[in-house]
Amino acid sequence: MRAAATTRSSRAVQGVAWVEAAKGVAVLAVAGGLLSLVHPRADAAVAQMLRDTHLHALSRVPRVFIDALLHPDEKRLLSLAAGAAGYGLLCLLEAWALGTGRRWGQWLSAFTAAWFLPLEAGHLVRHPSVLVGMVLIGNLAIVAVLVWTLIESHSTAHPPDTAAVPAAVDAEAGAKAAHPAVEA
Repeated sequence: MRAAATTRSSRAVQGVAWVEAAKGVAVLAVAGGLLSLVHPRADAAVAQMLRDTHLHALSRVPRVFIDALLHPDEKRLLSLAAGAAGYGLLCLLEAWALGTGRRWGQWLSAFTAAWFLPLEAGHLVRHPSVLVGMVLIGNLAIVAVLVWTLIESHSTAHPPDTAAVPAAVDAEAGAKAAHPAVEA
């Protein structure tokens, strides 16, 4: 019975590892995209994008994005890219640690996923959508799986030792019998 539960939790942790790996790769791609906007020829890239997507350059909505892309605040973009790269690398580290069965990886992943829960719940309240709800539910599931696995592995590694309690009581009684003058 316990072996089947351990196998299920192991597969669940492997699933979380794959999710973290995919998230890490996606976030690193976003970081690379942000860095490409710092490039001095960003205007040519925007013009090519407009040609490729057939967006009319004078329409109001694309113009807002074009202006933001053509006049980016370089320091802000670099900060965003660095933050995204750091988070992407953290996701890849979590994926590696989970995939190789590192217990600290389970703790790290559980902590980082739990850390985002209040932020995601607040975002869901302010901007309700199916996607935001799915992200929140997904992170709740990840935290639940990892915490369950940590609890399960702790209970199998440290089963309650019921035989040790009477032995300790017997040892204390024996010590009192050997030295009757010493009483606590």
